[in-house]
Amino acid sequence: MDKELRNCPVCKTTEHPKAESKGYLCKPCAIARTVKWQKDNPERVKFKSLKSKYGIEKEEYLDKLSKQGGRCKICLEFEEDVDKRTGKVKSLSVDHNHETKQIRDLLCRRCNTSLGLLKEDQKRIQNMLNYLQEHNES
Repeated sequence: MDKELRNCPVCKTTEHPKAESKGYLCKPCAIARTVKWQKDNPERVKFKSLKSKYGIEKEEYLDKLSKQGGRCKICLEFEEDVDKRTGKVKSLSVDHNHETKQIRDLLCRRCNTSLGLLKEDQKRIQNMLNYLQEHNES
């Protein structure tokens, strides 16, 4: 039997396009299987993503998290941002230098986003601090 015409073992049809590198599964069944696996294995997905994006291993992330007491390195608060899909508090973000790709520390979403919006520009950040101090009414 021709490999391209073999029935998908899940839906038993040859009518869907075959998925690349998924054996005999058709594309819709391969996608459904991947989505289910990701839903069933959120921690593995998270650490696989961190390894892919930043080159950080699970042990290194957990070590940083432990050393920081589970808190953001900047504001010293716990993460408060909640994942709308799961209803769970998100993990701290891996902060890194965008030029050198060097990992720095773990930040909450608010601090990580703020650094990005300020373009990590120390002069801009200092000017903002000066502005707040100038207009401090307490």
